[in-house]
Amino acid sequence: MKRLIVFIITTALIITTLAGCGEKEQPEPAAQETQTEAIPGLYINRDQSDYSNYWVSGDRVHLICGVRIVNETGCEQTFALRAEFPDDVKSGLLAESTIYAMYGEGTYFITIKPKRAEYHAVDFVGIFGGTDKKSGDALPDITIIPCSPPDVEYFDYTQTLPMPYGFDFEKHGHNESCERGNNYQVCSLHSDDYASANYYRIFDNNHKTVWAEGPILGRYPHLENKGRLVMYTMQAGTGISTQWGFFYDPKRDILSLNFNSIFDVYGDLVAYRSDIYEITVRNIFDKSAYHRTFSSFSEPLAPVAADLFCGVEFSPDGKKLSITYLSGEDYHEVTETFSL
Repeated sequence: MKRLIVFIITTALIITTLAGCGEKEQPEPAAQETQTEAIPGLYINRDQSDYSNYWVSGDRVHLICGVRIVNETGCEQTFALRAEFPDDVKSGLLAESTIYAMYGEGTYFITIKPKRAEYHAVDFVGIFGGTDKKSGDALPDITIIPCSPPDVEYFDYTQTLPMPYGFDFEKHGHNESCERGNNYQVCSLHSDDYASANYYRIFDNNHKTVWAEGPILGRYPHLENKGRLVMYTMQAGTGISTQWGFFYDPKRDILSLNFNSIFDVYGDLVAYRSDIYEITVRNIFDKSAYHRTFSSFSEPLAPVAADLFCGVEFSPDGKKLSITYLSGEDYHEVTETFSL
């Protein structure tokens, strides 16, 4: 079944530009916000936003909304959008009320420069509920999901993130097994559509889905709690070099950047392989808070193309980092400890 790829055309309406975070100019007139602002000064002007139309394509429903987003902060902001269509679940159009803005087969990330307002034609994509009938034409409740804290570091939306379709586990097959932690759930299913499929979702403290993906065939997503954080990792092959992942902080409702080859986590610090011959330790959400690289070692590194580092581990108090690597032509292991 062919999927319809929607190309979203955005028109930017520039208000003004001013350097420095926290500075504000005159606000949008009669601006009604959808939510309590996750980032103060970043909001949706509902008076200048509206629902446009919808169509069904295969097992997907596309609901188009024109959304005017205002960034009154002094910083560039990157975020995604989530919408609620509860009445369309009742009418049978949607299988689930919480859906997300998409671009083709991926998440639609929006970046707005400081002191600007932009109008975006947004394609919210959900699972078809079986009845081709729309319930009304009111603008849905729309939530801005920050992808990084303000004035720190912003998510690179060219990277791949899971497609947040928010699958209903019960409706898509018989549960073979499910694992649940704080703010996440992973299920492995057998169904009529898929011989074996894996699904996961990450949800906030109000049990609203933040990210979800499925079906994943042949690979199992690994999620676990690291303190208050949710850590997602996926293994594409064998060895740490084929692993990647990201983090979600439910307290601040923010997602991190993607990290490759994650070795260890301590609080808000992550240790990962940033290059073939380099280990980096940094604050997961704020690079300016802590960032340090390790690429000089006491013994020569082995001529290995992939998994040169055998292990990287924080000390119990988080003040030291032990790095084990392969050295020399005989590939013997060497462990060095560094103070952080």
